[in-house]
Amino acid sequence: MSLSFLLPFFTFLLLSLPPPSSAQQQRTLSNFSSSDSPWLANQNQTLLSPNSVFAAGFRPASQNQYVFSIWYNNISDPTVVWSANRNSPVNGSAFLIITARGELRLNNSTGGNLWPSNSSANPNSTQLVLDDGGNLVYGGWSSFSTPTDTFLPNQTITDETLVSNNGKFMFKNSSLFFNNSDSYWSSSNAFQKLDPDGRVVQDNGNSILHQISVISGCED
Repeated sequence: MSLSFLLPFFTFLLLSLPPPSSAQQQRTLSNFSSSDSPWLANQNQTLLSPNSVFAAGFRPASQNQYVFSIWYNNISDPTVVWSANRNSPVNGSAFLIITARGELRLNNSTGGNLWPSNSSANPNSTQLVLDDGGNLVYGGWSSFSTPTDTFLPNQTITDETLVSNNGKFMFKNSSLFFNNSDSYWSSSNAFQKLDPDGRVVQDNGNSILHQISVISGCED
């Protein structure tokens, strides 16, 4: 017996099925506010800079493990430039939230806050935004003030400590240490910032050319 008479039924059934869950569809934000909370780690959502050069969001670290990061967008191998919880990946039940009191929190499965520093603001006027330079900003807090993976062009280099992903190299102000203790390389003049041409501006007004991989910490 021909089953062709069932074709209209199957066609109707397929057209009646609901679309895939929005949690699985890619969603892009220009800013993140309290009305967007919570941002689930497995939500497949990204925050884009206005020029689309940088993106931020939860990136998979391993199976059901995520790190909230900033990375160069639109390149074949997106490069992470900052991480909120690099050493403490979270599972899919973790979330980013702006509380009623205006606190930006990255909550893990136990309710602990993994955001790198206190970041509170007026929840009615402040949003989490990613600017064209790759700086994630919320109120008076910014990712540029807490470097992790690298320094970006036009980012002011303060006396913050930057440790390489493998933990072997540590950069502090104008010195690079191996195994976090042995002096590997240093300059008598502190660094101020890395300009877009790749020159490192020093506090005495001079600038030097140096491999970015050295400044940001070697990963191998």
